[in-house]
Amino acid sequence: EAVTVKTIALRTHVPDGIEGAAPRTLKLFTNRDDLDFDTARDMEAQGTLELVPPEHFVEGTIDYQLRPGGRFQNISSLTIFVQDNFEFDNADVSTLLSYVGIKGRGSGQKRMAVETVYETRGMKKDHKVKGEFGAQQML
Repeated sequence: EAVTVKTIALRTHVPDGIEGAAPRTLKLFTNRDDLDFDTARDMEAQGTLELVPPEHFVEGTIDYQLRPGGRFQNISSLTIFVQDNFEFDNADVSTLLSYVGIKGRGSGQKRMAVETVYETRGMKKDHKVKGEFGAQQML
């Protein structure tokens, strides 16, 4: 079903004793099934979120509004790429996310195959044309 995403809720708390860092920048891609890490790193995203440092908000979740809304309407897939984290000087530290919530509304439109029948060339016997005096004539 196609949806409109309005908010992404994140919790990035890293517990004591766990080696890891909170994500710093997220790139958002819509309706892309062909992404890999190299492509996502180089490609321009439909949206980018600069996250709040973890020391500013320890408990609970933070809602990040997605603007402009038009880029996230009627989407069927959302890819979230974590570009970097708050551990700038150590690239070996893992990025930790405790919770990802996606808020929005459904459109009721389903993505499915459509079965159609069409004519590539019209058949004369199927298209009768009325004559000048009310009689039917064949083309």
